Amino acid sequence: MIERLNQSVKQRTKVAKIFANEDSCLRLVSAVVMEISDEWQSSKAYLSLSDDEFLD
Repeated sequence: MIERLNQSVKQRTKVAKIFANEDSCLRLVSAVVMEISDEWQSSKAYLSLSDDEFLD
């Protein structure tokens, strides 16, 4: 999941190419991270492990 997040940030920053300053880059990265966080919270769980699976 972290690798997908890094990939999304890298892709978005490549599209923008040039940033006016460090703050503008930080705003873009923050927006991407918040967007992905919302997707993760609203979607089904990526990993569903029950206690029984640990006993095997």
